[in-house]
Amino acid sequence: HTELKQMIDGLAKNRSNRTQLKQWFEANWDIESLMSYIAVRNWMGTWDDTVHNFYIWRRADGRWALLPWDFDNDMRNDYISRSIFIGEAGNPNTTHGTHSIKDAFFKAFRTEYKEHLYYLNNTLLTPESLGRMGLTSYTSFARGRQSNVNNQCGKVKIPSQPSAQQLTGGSSVYSRASLLESRSRAVTETRPMPAPFGKSAPLMARSPTPFSRPRRRRT
Repeated sequence: HTELKQMIDGLAKNRSNRTQLKQWFEANWDIESLMSYIAVRNWMGTWDDTVHNFYIWRRADGRWALLPWDFDNDMRNDYISRSIFIGEAGNPNTTHGTHSIKDAFFKAFRTEYKEHLYYLNNTLLTPESLGRMGLTSYTSFARGRQSNVNNQCGKVKIPSQPSAQQLTGGSSVYSRASLLESRSRAVTETRPMPAPFGKSAPLMARSPTPFSRPRRRRT
């Protein structure tokens, strides 16, 4: 477990200096994956992931990531107002102890985290989006959670969500495609073809479809 020990030592060594901590995360972690993990996990109102219920994964490229485990009792309607900083030391919704990685990440990327969470909260995690994914039992939670998380994120610098536009008359931006079908004739193969079992000769047979498919006949 040498690599794991080095990661833990690196976190402890750099956590007191925000600049160094940020550089350490960028050099050793998949930042986008980690930020999305924390954002979605905390959006769900998790209550039991601070000291367990997650795996630390070192990828083939050497960067670290987190894998979640156990979503029992997440996304409850009484969790709509839970903090977006669950896991941080001193947070009223942090239970069972501080989440050392989350706590350090919030110190290094607090503003970036709020921007990313705001984006996910208004795209992937909307009630409509969850409904399309078949998670209809959680749309009520998502509806209340959306406004609460937006308020917690405050003013953030992100582009507005794009909306689909329809051309006048319902026309397409692409020209109409035409499907060309060609009916090929059977081709007689004159060269012998090796067969793994016994002797065989190739046979090109006409298919019910417009295309010819090769078939093998055992002799």
